[in-house]
Amino acid sequence: MLGKLNKVILCLCLCGISFHISAQQYSYVQYNSGFGAPFDQVSTVLQDQAGFMWIGSQNGLYRFDGIHFDIYSMHTKSQFVHQLHEREDHLLFVNDMGIYQIDDLLSQPKVIPLIEGTINETTGLPFYPNDFTPGKDQEIWLTQSNHSIGRLQQGDFKTYQFSKTNKAQKLAIQEDSKG
Repeated sequence: MLGKLNKVILCLCLCGISFHISAQQYSYVQYNSGFGAPFDQVSTVLQDQAGFMWIGSQNGLYRFDGIHFDIYSMHTKSQFVHQLHEREDHLLFVNDMGIYQIDDLLSQPKVIPLIEGTINETTGLPFYPNDFTPGKDQEIWLTQSNHSIGRLQQGDFKTYQFSKTNKAQKLAIQEDSKG
């Protein structure tokens, strides 16, 4: 009987303690133009090896360190960043007018144009690129608004047309397991 009483008392004590224990509450901060961010819509996000968040938006490319937003697309032809990818020790991004590379991520990041496009359909230049994927052999494949894809390889750009149309279209591109 004494054993059962001890079990009941132990059970009541444990139940009483559990009422005073509360779960940890997680919080979050929402950044938008009203609360410190220089943009409202985000098109792409990537975290680099150093832990910085790179954010592509309609207003440019930003690096976020948890407190400050630093812009890195100030000197590009367009501020609308569509896509970001990491390749080796640098980042690649595409905006409405071209493909860019960011070098020296850990010290002083700098933007280098790989190829800048045009608003006119021109052989050898991208036309309003939307999406891209780095391929094998250092090539870059990108989709363009004129129903075509392009390939940048060793400084040479080539377009592969799918169909003729006057309607703009946003395409996506992915690499399969065979490259």
